[in-house]
Amino acid sequence: MQQLNLSVLALLTLGLLAATPASARPLMAVLDFSEARTRIHTEELAVLADIARGEALRVLGHDYDVITRENLVDLLKSHGKTLEKCRGECETETGRLLGADLVVSGRIVKAFGKYKVNLKVHRTDPPSLLGAEMISADKPQDLEEAVRAGTRRILSNVPGARVAASAPPPTSQTVPKRGRSTGSVTQDVVKSMAGTAGKSDERSATAEASSPATARQAVTGLANQANALRAKAKRLEKDWFELARLAKNENLPEDQRIAAVKLFLTRAPEGSAYHGKATTLLAELAKSPAWYAKKFEFVSVGYAYGTALQGGHGGFVGLATFKWEHFYWQILELVALSLTGTYEEYDSGSGLVSMATVVGYRQQLAPNGRHDLRLGLGLSGLHLFDNAEISTATGKDGWVAEYGFWGRWNQEFQGMGLVPELGWVWHMNASTSLFTKLRVIIPLGDGNDDSSCHGGINEPAGYSCPWFDGPKVAPKSYTPKTSVVFSLGLGW
Repeated sequence: MQQLNLSVLALLTLGLLAATPASARPLMAVLDFSEARTRIHTEELAVLADIARGEALRVLGHDYDVITRENLVDLLKSHGKTLEKCRGECETETGRLLGADLVVSGRIVKAFGKYKVNLKVHRTDPPSLLGAEMISADKPQDLEEAVRAGTRRILSNVPGARVAASAPPPTSQTVPKRGRSTGSVTQDVVKSMAGTAGKSDERSATAEASSPATARQAVTGLANQANALRAKAKRLEKDWFELARLAKNENLPEDQRIAAVKLFLTRAPEGSAYHGKATTLLAELAKSPAWYAKKFEFVSVGYAYGTALQGGHGGFVGLATFKWEHFYWQILELVALSLTGTYEEYDSGSGLVSMATVVGYRQQLAPNGRHDLRLGLGLSGLHLFDNAEISTATGKDGWVAEYGFWGRWNQEFQGMGLVPELGWVWHMNASTSLFTKLRVIIPLGDGNDDSSCHGGINEPAGYSCPWFDGPKVAPKSYTPKTSVVFSLGLGW
Protein backbone atom coordinates (compact mmCIF):
# COMPACT_ATOMS: atom_id res chain seq x y z
CA MET A 1 0.00 0.00 0.00
CA GLN A 2 2.87 2.40 0.79
CA GLN A 3 4.37 1.66 -2.63
CA LEU A 4 1.05 2.34 -4.30
CA ASN A 5 0.54 5.69 -2.50
CA LEU A 6 4.03 6.90 -3.39
CA SER A 7 3.58 5.99 -7.07
CA VAL A 8 0.19 7.71 -7.26
CA LEU A 9 1.69 10.84 -5.63
CA ALA A 10 4.50 10.81 -8.20
CA LEU A 11 2.02 10.52 -11.06
CA LEU A 12 -0.14 13.40 -9.75
CA THR A 13 2.85 15.67 -9.23
CA LEU A 14 4.14 14.96 -12.73
CA GLY A 15 0.69 15.70 -14.12
CA LEU A 16 0.62 19.09 -12.42
CA LEU A 17 4.06 19.95 -13.71
CA ALA A 18 3.11 18.85 -17.20
CA ALA A 19 0.25 21.38 -17.12
CA THR A 20 2.70 24.21 -16.43
CA PRO A 21 3.37 26.28 -19.61
CA ALA A 22 6.74 25.62 -21.21
CA SER A 23 7.54 29.29 -21.12
CA ALA A 24 7.67 29.08 -17.30
CA ARG A 25 10.94 27.11 -17.43
CA PRO A 26 14.08 28.75 -16.02
CA LEU A 27 16.58 30.42 -18.37
CA MET A 28 20.20 29.57 -19.14
CA ALA A 29 22.59 32.06 -20.76
CA VAL A 30 25.86 31.29 -22.53
CA LEU A 31 28.02 34.41 -22.67
CA ASP A 32 30.43 35.13 -25.51
CA PHE A 33 33.88 33.72 -24.79
CA SER A 34 36.90 35.90 -24.01
CA GLU A 35 40.57 35.27 -24.87
CA ALA A 36 44.11 36.28 -23.93
CA ARG A 37 47.28 35.93 -26.07
CA THR A 38 45.59 33.60 -28.57
CA ARG A 39 44.90 35.96 -31.52
CA ILE A 40 41.48 34.34 -31.89
CA HIS A 41 39.07 36.77 -33.57
CA THR A 42 35.85 37.96 -31.97
CA GLU A 43 33.77 36.17 -34.63
CA GLU A 44 35.53 32.90 -33.84
CA LEU A 45 34.85 33.35 -30.13
CA ALA A 46 31.16 33.86 -30.95
CA VAL A 47 31.19 30.59 -32.94
CA LEU A 48 32.64 28.72 -29.94
CA ALA A 49 29.94 30.23 -27.70
CA ASP A 50 27.27 29.02 -30.16
CA ILE A 51 28.78 25.53 -29.98
CA ALA A 52 28.46 25.68 -26.19
CA ARG A 53 24.81 26.81 -26.53
CA GLY A 54 24.03 23.85 -28.76
CA GLU A 55 25.61 21.44 -26.31
CA ALA A 56 23.75 23.11 -23.41
CA LEU A 57 20.48 22.63 -25.30
CA ARG A 58 21.20 18.91 -25.73
CA VAL A 59 22.17 18.38 -22.09
CA LEU A 60 19.65 20.64 -20.28
CA GLY A 61 17.16 21.70 -22.96
CA HIS A 62 14.41 19.61 -21.40
CA ASP A 63 14.52 21.64 -18.17
CA TYR A 64 15.88 25.06 -19.26
CA ASP A 65 15.26 27.56 -22.03
CA VAL A 66 18.60 28.52 -23.59
CA ILE A 67 18.72 32.22 -24.53
CA THR A 68 19.87 32.74 -28.10
CA ARG A 69 22.71 35.14 -28.85
CA GLU A 70 20.28 37.49 -30.63
CA ASN A 71 18.06 37.69 -27.55
CA LEU A 72 21.12 38.23 -25.35
CA VAL A 73 22.10 41.20 -27.49
CA ASP A 74 18.56 42.69 -27.30
CA LEU A 75 18.23 42.19 -23.55
CA LEU A 76 21.62 43.72 -22.77
CA LYS A 77 20.82 46.57 -25.14
CA SER A 78 17.67 47.33 -23.14
CA HIS A 79 19.94 47.85 -20.11
CA GLY A 80 22.36 50.02 -22.08
CA LYS A 81 25.07 47.32 -22.32
CA THR A 82 26.63 45.12 -24.99
CA LEU A 83 28.07 41.61 -25.02
CA GLU A 84 31.55 43.09 -25.47
CA LYS A 85 31.17 45.17 -22.29
CA CYS A 86 30.00 42.11 -20.35
CA ARG A 87 33.06 40.00 -21.20
CA GLY A 88 35.18 39.53 -18.11
CA GLU A 89 32.53 40.90 -15.74
CA CYS A 90 31.13 38.92 -12.85
CA GLU A 91 29.15 36.06 -14.39
CA THR A 92 26.44 36.01 -11.72
CA GLU A 93 25.91 39.78 -11.98
CA THR A 94 25.49 39.53 -15.74
CA GLY A 95 23.19 36.54 -15.31
CA ARG A 96 20.89 38.41 -12.92
CA LEU A 97 20.82 41.29 -15.39
CA LEU A 98 19.64 38.84 -18.05
CA GLY A 99 17.12 37.14 -15.75
CA ALA A 100 18.89 33.79 -16.19
CA ASP A 101 19.15 31.06 -13.55
CA LEU A 102 22.35 29.53 -14.99
CA VAL A 103 25.25 31.26 -16.75
CA VAL A 104 27.93 29.50 -18.77
CA SER A 105 31.14 31.42 -19.48
CA GLY A 106 34.39 30.56 -21.19
CA ARG A 107 37.87 32.00 -21.49
CA ILE A 108 40.64 30.79 -23.80
CA VAL A 109 44.31 31.46 -23.09
CA LYS A 110 47.54 30.19 -24.61
CA ALA A 111 49.88 28.75 -22.00
CA PHE A 112 52.74 26.26 -22.12
CA GLY A 113 52.40 25.99 -25.89
CA LYS A 114 48.76 24.85 -25.76
CA TYR A 115 45.29 26.42 -25.88
CA LYS A 116 43.58 26.23 -22.51
CA VAL A 117 39.76 26.43 -22.48
CA ASN A 118 38.44 27.42 -19.04
CA LEU A 119 34.68 26.77 -18.80
CA LYS A 120 32.46 27.61 -15.82
CA VAL A 121 28.77 27.34 -14.96
CA HIS A 122 27.29 29.56 -12.21
CA ARG A 123 23.91 29.69 -10.52
CA THR A 124 22.80 33.31 -10.14
CA ASP A 125 20.49 33.10 -7.12
CA PRO A 126 22.06 32.38 -4.72
CA PRO A 127 25.43 33.00 -6.44
CA SER A 128 27.36 29.74 -6.60
CA LEU A 129 29.81 27.93 -8.86
CA LEU A 130 28.32 24.63 -10.02
CA GLY A 131 31.15 23.42 -12.20
CA ALA A 132 34.47 24.33 -13.82
CA GLU A 133 36.64 22.55 -16.37
CA MET A 134 40.02 23.27 -17.98
CA ILE A 135 40.36 21.58 -21.39
CA SER A 136 43.55 21.63 -23.45
CA ALA A 137 43.83 21.78 -27.24
CA ASP A 138 47.00 21.52 -29.32
CA LYS A 139 45.81 23.75 -32.16
CA PRO A 140 42.88 26.11 -32.92
CA GLN A 141 41.11 23.47 -34.99
CA ASP A 142 40.74 21.33 -31.87
CA LEU A 143 38.96 24.03 -29.89
CA GLU A 144 35.47 23.10 -31.13
CA GLU A 145 35.65 19.57 -29.75
CA ALA A 146 37.27 20.85 -26.56
CA VAL A 147 34.36 23.26 -26.01
CA ARG A 148 31.80 20.51 -26.65
CA ALA A 149 33.47 18.12 -24.21
CA GLY A 150 34.00 20.79 -21.57
CA THR A 151 30.40 22.02 -21.79
CA ARG A 152 29.08 18.48 -21.30
CA ARG A 153 31.29 18.01 -18.27
CA ILE A 154 30.42 21.21 -16.43
CA LEU A 155 26.69 20.83 -17.10
CA SER A 156 26.77 17.28 -15.78
CA ASN A 157 26.96 18.88 -12.31
CA VAL A 158 23.57 20.57 -12.80
CA PRO A 159 20.59 18.59 -11.43
CA GLY A 160 18.57 17.07 -14.25
CA ALA A 161 21.43 16.98 -16.76
CA ARG A 162 21.31 14.42 -19.55
CA VAL A 163 24.98 13.92 -20.21
CA ALA A 164 24.37 10.93 -22.42
CA ALA A 165 21.63 12.64 -24.40
CA SER A 166 23.23 11.66 -27.70
CA ALA A 167 23.41 7.98 -26.78
CA PRO A 168 20.74 5.62 -28.14
CA PRO A 169 17.75 5.23 -25.84
CA PRO A 170 17.67 2.15 -23.60
CA THR A 171 15.66 -0.83 -24.74
CA SER A 172 12.15 -0.89 -23.38
CA GLN A 173 11.35 -3.27 -20.60
CA THR A 174 8.22 -5.31 -20.29
CA VAL A 175 6.39 -5.05 -17.01
CA PRO A 176 4.61 -8.29 -16.11
CA LYS A 177 1.00 -8.23 -15.16
CA ARG A 178 1.46 -10.31 -12.04
CA GLY A 179 4.07 -10.51 -9.37
CA ARG A 180 6.94 -8.18 -8.62
CA SER A 181 9.33 -6.83 -11.21
CA THR A 182 12.67 -5.07 -11.35
CA GLY A 183 11.53 -2.75 -14.18
CA SER A 184 12.10 1.03 -14.06
CA VAL A 185 9.52 3.13 -12.23
CA THR A 186 10.56 6.18 -14.31
CA GLN A 187 9.58 4.36 -17.50
CA ASP A 188 6.18 3.52 -16.01
CA VAL A 189 5.56 7.14 -14.92
CA VAL A 190 6.34 8.44 -18.40
CA LYS A 191 4.02 5.86 -19.91
CA SER A 192 1.24 6.98 -17.57
CA MET A 193 1.67 10.68 -18.53
CA ALA A 194 1.65 9.80 -22.24
CA GLY A 195 -1.66 8.02 -21.80
CA THR A 196 -0.36 4.57 -22.69
CA ALA A 197 -1.26 3.06 -19.30
CA GLY A 198 -4.95 3.64 -19.43
CA LYS A 199 -6.15 0.41 -17.93
CA SER A 200 -6.48 -0.13 -14.22
CA ASP A 201 -4.57 -3.44 -14.24
CA GLU A 202 -1.59 -1.70 -15.97
CA ARG A 203 -1.56 1.07 -13.31
CA SER A 204 -1.59 -1.67 -10.64
CA ALA A 205 1.38 -3.31 -12.32
CA THR A 206 3.20 0.04 -12.33
CA ALA A 207 2.59 0.45 -8.59
CA GLU A 208 3.82 -3.07 -7.95
CA ALA A 209 6.95 -2.45 -10.02
CA SER A 210 7.91 0.54 -7.88
CA SER A 211 10.22 0.23 -4.93
CA PRO A 212 9.67 2.66 -2.00
CA ALA A 213 13.15 4.17 -2.37
CA THR A 214 12.69 4.85 -6.10
CA ALA A 215 9.26 6.40 -5.58
CA ARG A 216 10.56 8.61 -2.79
CA GLN A 217 13.36 9.79 -5.07
CA ALA A 218 10.85 10.64 -7.80
CA VAL A 219 8.60 12.57 -5.42
CA THR A 220 11.59 14.48 -3.96
CA GLY A 221 12.78 15.44 -7.44
CA LEU A 222 9.32 16.61 -8.45
CA ALA A 223 8.96 18.65 -5.25
CA ASN A 224 12.27 20.34 -6.06
CA GLN A 225 10.96 21.19 -9.53
CA ALA A 226 7.78 22.64 -8.00
CA ASN A 227 9.87 24.84 -5.68
CA ALA A 228 11.89 25.98 -8.68
CA LEU A 229 8.68 26.96 -10.47
CA ARG A 230 7.50 28.99 -7.48
CA ALA A 231 10.86 30.77 -7.40
CA LYS A 232 10.49 31.40 -11.13
CA ALA A 233 7.08 33.02 -10.56
CA LYS A 234 8.57 35.36 -7.94
CA ARG A 235 11.38 36.33 -10.31
CA LEU A 236 8.82 36.95 -13.05
CA GLU A 237 6.93 39.34 -10.78
CA LYS A 238 10.16 41.16 -9.88
CA ASP A 239 11.13 41.37 -13.57
CA TRP A 240 7.74 42.85 -14.43
CA PHE A 241 8.10 45.73 -11.99
CA GLU A 242 11.63 46.38 -13.27
CA LEU A 243 10.34 46.31 -16.86
CA ALA A 244 7.48 48.72 -16.07
CA ARG A 245 9.98 51.17 -14.52
CA LEU A 246 12.32 50.85 -17.49
CA ALA A 247 9.52 51.31 -20.06
CA LYS A 248 8.56 54.66 -18.50
CA ASN A 249 12.14 55.97 -18.66
CA GLU A 250 11.97 58.33 -21.61
CA ASN A 251 15.71 58.92 -21.41
CA LEU A 252 16.14 55.50 -23.03
CA PRO A 253 15.62 55.12 -26.79
CA GLU A 254 12.24 53.71 -27.77
CA ASP A 255 13.76 50.69 -29.55
CA GLN A 256 15.56 49.61 -26.38
CA ARG A 257 12.36 49.69 -24.34
CA ILE A 258 10.47 47.77 -27.05
CA ALA A 259 13.24 45.12 -27.15
CA ALA A 260 13.01 44.68 -23.37
CA VAL A 261 9.23 44.13 -23.51
CA LYS A 262 9.57 41.59 -26.35
CA LEU A 263 12.08 39.57 -24.35
CA PHE A 264 9.82 39.62 -21.31
CA LEU A 265 6.97 38.26 -23.45
CA THR A 266 9.10 35.23 -24.39
CA ARG A 267 9.34 34.37 -20.67
CA ALA A 268 5.84 35.23 -19.40
CA PRO A 269 3.38 32.31 -19.78
CA GLU A 270 0.65 33.03 -22.31
CA GLY A 271 -2.67 33.77 -20.66
CA SER A 272 -1.03 35.08 -17.50
CA ALA A 273 -1.70 38.58 -16.17
CA TYR A 274 1.90 39.62 -16.80
CA HIS A 275 1.72 38.48 -20.42
CA GLY A 276 -1.42 40.58 -20.93
CA LYS A 277 0.12 43.64 -19.28
CA ALA A 278 3.29 43.34 -21.33
CA THR A 279 1.28 42.98 -24.55
CA THR A 280 -0.59 46.21 -23.77
CA LEU A 281 2.67 47.97 -22.89
CA LEU A 282 4.28 46.82 -26.15
CA ALA A 283 1.32 48.11 -28.17
CA GLU A 284 1.63 51.51 -26.49
CA LEU A 285 5.39 51.76 -26.97
CA ALA A 286 5.08 50.70 -30.60
CA LYS A 287 2.94 53.74 -31.43
CA SER A 288 4.77 55.84 -33.98
CA PRO A 289 4.98 59.66 -34.12
CA ALA A 290 2.48 59.53 -36.98
CA TRP A 291 -0.02 57.79 -34.65
CA TYR A 292 0.19 60.61 -32.11
CA ALA A 293 0.04 63.16 -34.93
CA LYS A 294 -3.30 61.83 -36.21
CA LYS A 295 -4.92 61.15 -32.86
CA PHE A 296 -8.17 62.99 -32.17
CA GLU A 297 -8.49 64.74 -28.79
CA PHE A 298 -12.06 64.71 -27.51
CA VAL A 299 -12.01 66.98 -24.47
CA SER A 300 -9.65 68.87 -22.17
CA VAL A 301 -10.43 70.51 -18.83
CA GLY A 302 -8.39 72.39 -16.25
CA TYR A 303 -7.59 75.45 -14.17
CA ALA A 304 -7.13 78.99 -15.56
CA TYR A 305 -5.84 82.28 -14.17
CA GLY A 306 -6.21 85.64 -15.94
CA THR A 307 -4.81 89.14 -15.52
CA ALA A 308 -7.92 90.99 -16.71
CA LEU A 309 -8.98 93.86 -14.42
CA GLN A 310 -7.35 93.03 -11.05
CA GLY A 311 -6.92 89.36 -11.92
CA GLY A 312 -8.96 86.27 -11.10
CA HIS A 313 -9.33 82.49 -11.16
CA GLY A 314 -11.48 80.13 -13.17
CA GLY A 315 -11.37 77.18 -15.51
CA PHE A 316 -11.35 76.11 -19.14
CA VAL A 317 -12.95 73.41 -21.28
CA GLY A 318 -11.68 72.44 -24.73
CA LEU A 319 -13.72 70.36 -27.17
CA ALA A 320 -12.81 68.42 -30.30
CA THR A 321 -9.21 68.97 -31.38
CA PHE A 322 -8.19 67.60 -34.78
CA LYS A 323 -4.46 66.97 -35.31
CA TRP A 324 -2.32 66.47 -38.37
CA GLU A 325 1.41 66.00 -38.63
CA HIS A 326 2.22 69.70 -38.21
CA PHE A 327 -1.14 71.43 -37.68
CA TYR A 328 -4.07 71.35 -35.29
CA TRP A 329 -7.55 72.81 -35.04
CA GLN A 330 -9.47 73.13 -31.79
CA ILE A 331 -13.14 73.51 -32.59
CA LEU A 332 -14.15 75.19 -29.32
CA GLU A 333 -12.42 76.41 -26.19
CA LEU A 334 -14.31 78.03 -23.33
CA VAL A 335 -12.53 80.10 -20.66
CA ALA A 336 -14.48 81.54 -17.70
CA LEU A 337 -12.92 83.71 -14.97
CA SER A 338 -14.28 85.34 -11.84
CA LEU A 339 -12.38 88.64 -11.56
CA THR A 340 -11.60 91.20 -8.92
CA GLY A 341 -13.11 94.45 -10.20
CA THR A 342 -11.62 97.92 -10.47
CA TYR A 343 -13.39 99.02 -7.29
CA GLU A 344 -13.18 95.80 -5.35
CA GLU A 345 -14.53 97.33 -2.11
CA TYR A 346 -17.85 97.90 -3.92
CA ASP A 347 -17.58 94.89 -6.23
CA SER A 348 -20.88 93.27 -7.05
CA GLY A 349 -19.69 90.98 -9.84
CA SER A 350 -16.90 91.12 -12.46
CA GLY A 351 -15.76 88.47 -14.87
CA LEU A 352 -14.58 87.29 -18.29
CA VAL A 353 -16.01 84.69 -20.63
CA SER A 354 -14.25 83.73 -23.88
CA MET A 355 -15.42 81.19 -26.48
CA ALA A 356 -12.76 80.69 -29.16
CA THR A 357 -11.84 78.46 -32.09
CA VAL A 358 -8.10 78.06 -32.63
CA VAL A 359 -5.90 76.84 -35.50
CA GLY A 360 -2.14 76.56 -35.33
CA TYR A 361 1.18 74.83 -35.91
CA ARG A 362 2.46 71.91 -33.84
CA GLN A 363 6.00 70.56 -33.54
CA GLN A 364 6.86 67.20 -31.98
CA LEU A 365 9.66 67.61 -29.45
CA ALA A 366 10.56 63.92 -28.98
CA PRO A 367 11.33 61.09 -31.44
CA ASN A 368 8.36 59.09 -30.13
CA GLY A 369 5.94 61.97 -30.80
CA ARG A 370 4.66 62.18 -27.23
CA HIS A 371 5.56 65.84 -26.69
CA ASP A 372 4.02 68.71 -28.68
CA LEU A 373 4.85 72.41 -28.84
CA ARG A 374 1.88 74.35 -30.22
CA LEU A 375 1.60 77.89 -31.54
CA GLY A 376 -1.88 78.99 -32.59
CA LEU A 377 -4.20 81.92 -33.27
CA GLY A 378 -7.89 81.97 -32.43
CA LEU A 379 -10.97 84.13 -32.90
CA SER A 380 -13.08 84.59 -29.80
CA GLY A 381 -16.50 85.77 -28.78
CA LEU A 382 -15.67 87.81 -25.68
CA HIS A 383 -17.70 89.14 -22.74
CA LEU A 384 -15.85 91.27 -20.17
CA PHE A 385 -17.77 93.08 -17.44
CA ASP A 386 -16.72 95.24 -14.45
CA ASN A 387 -19.47 96.22 -11.98
CA ALA A 388 -19.63 98.04 -8.64
CA GLU A 389 -22.37 99.83 -6.74
CA ILE A 390 -22.56 102.25 -3.79
CA SER A 391 -25.57 103.69 -1.97
CA THR A 392 -26.18 105.73 1.20
CA ALA A 393 -29.83 106.38 0.39
CA THR A 394 -32.41 106.11 3.15
CA GLY A 395 -34.97 105.20 0.56
CA LYS A 396 -35.88 101.78 -0.73
CA ASP A 397 -34.35 99.75 -3.54
CA GLY A 398 -31.58 102.23 -4.24
CA TRP A 399 -33.87 105.17 -4.99
CA VAL A 400 -32.32 108.44 -4.06
CA ALA A 401 -33.88 109.82 -0.91
CA GLU A 402 -33.42 113.01 0.92
CA TYR A 403 -29.90 113.47 2.21
CA GLY A 404 -28.78 110.36 0.32
CA PHE A 405 -26.87 109.52 -2.86
CA TRP A 406 -26.41 106.49 -5.08
CA GLY A 407 -23.84 105.52 -7.70
CA ARG A 408 -23.02 102.67 -10.07
CA TRP A 409 -19.80 101.70 -11.86
CA ASN A 410 -20.53 99.63 -14.97
CA GLN A 411 -18.12 98.95 -17.81
CA GLU A 412 -18.92 96.12 -20.21
CA PHE A 413 -17.46 94.75 -23.43
CA GLN A 414 -19.30 92.34 -25.70
CA GLY A 415 -17.65 91.63 -28.99
CA MET A 416 -14.87 89.77 -30.78
CA GLY A 417 -11.28 89.20 -29.73
CA LEU A 418 -8.05 87.73 -31.05
CA VAL A 419 -6.51 84.87 -29.02
CA PRO A 420 -2.87 84.00 -29.81
CA GLU A 421 -1.68 81.04 -27.73
CA LEU A 422 1.47 79.06 -26.91
CA GLY A 423 1.03 75.54 -25.54
CA TRP A 424 2.87 72.38 -24.56
CA VAL A 425 1.22 68.94 -24.54
CA TRP A 426 2.59 65.70 -23.08
CA HIS A 427 0.83 62.46 -24.10
CA MET A 428 1.24 60.54 -20.83
CA ASN A 429 -0.21 57.38 -22.38
CA ALA A 430 -2.36 56.31 -25.29
CA SER A 431 -5.47 58.07 -23.94
CA THR A 432 -4.45 60.85 -21.50
CA SER A 433 -2.51 64.08 -22.10
CA LEU A 434 -1.23 66.92 -19.89
CA PHE A 435 -1.86 70.44 -21.24
CA THR A 436 -0.40 73.81 -20.37
CA LYS A 437 -1.21 76.98 -22.32
CA LEU A 438 -0.48 80.69 -22.27
CA ARG A 439 -3.10 82.83 -24.05
CA VAL A 440 -3.34 86.53 -24.78
CA ILE A 441 -6.91 87.85 -25.19
CA ILE A 442 -7.03 91.03 -27.27
CA PRO A 443 -10.48 92.75 -27.44
CA LEU A 444 -11.36 94.17 -30.87
CA GLY A 445 -13.19 97.49 -30.51
CA ASP A 446 -14.60 99.54 -27.61
CA GLY A 447 -16.97 98.68 -24.82
CA ASN A 448 -19.88 100.52 -23.18
CA ASP A 449 -19.58 102.63 -20.04
CA ASP A 450 -22.76 103.84 -18.33
CA SER A 451 -21.31 104.57 -14.90
CA SER A 452 -23.12 107.31 -12.94
CA CYS A 453 -23.36 109.05 -9.59
CA HIS A 454 -26.54 110.70 -8.21
CA GLY A 455 -27.20 112.93 -5.18
CA GLY A 456 -30.30 113.32 -3.05
CA ILE A 457 -32.97 116.05 -3.18
CA ASN A 458 -31.15 118.11 -0.61
CA GLU A 459 -27.77 116.47 -0.98
CA PRO A 460 -25.20 117.29 1.68
CA ALA A 461 -22.15 119.15 0.63
CA GLY A 462 -19.11 117.07 -0.45
CA TYR A 463 -20.89 113.87 -1.43
CA SER A 464 -19.15 111.88 -4.17
CA CYS A 465 -18.75 108.45 -5.76
CA PRO A 466 -15.33 106.78 -5.83
CA TRP A 467 -15.27 106.88 -9.66
CA PHE A 468 -15.85 110.67 -9.97
CA ASP A 469 -16.96 113.68 -7.97
CA GLY A 470 -20.37 115.19 -8.19
CA PRO A 471 -23.40 114.28 -10.29
CA LYS A 472 -21.87 113.15 -13.57
CA VAL A 473 -22.60 110.70 -16.33
CA ALA A 474 -19.63 108.77 -17.75
CA PRO A 475 -18.70 108.71 -21.44
CA LYS A 476 -20.60 106.22 -23.53
CA SER A 477 -17.61 104.07 -24.50
CA TYR A 478 -14.25 102.84 -23.20
CA THR A 479 -11.32 100.75 -24.51
CA PRO A 480 -10.80 97.46 -22.61
CA LYS A 481 -7.27 96.29 -21.89
CA THR A 482 -5.54 93.16 -23.19
CA SER A 483 -5.40 90.30 -20.69
CA VAL A 484 -3.19 87.21 -20.31
CA VAL A 485 -4.60 83.81 -19.31
CA PHE A 486 -2.56 80.82 -18.09
CA SER A 487 -4.14 77.34 -17.92
CA LEU A 488 -3.14 73.82 -16.85
CA GLY A 489 -5.22 70.69 -17.32
CA LEU A 490 -5.76 67.18 -18.67
CA GLY A 491 -7.08 65.98 -22.00
CA TRP A 492 -8.59 62.75 -23.34
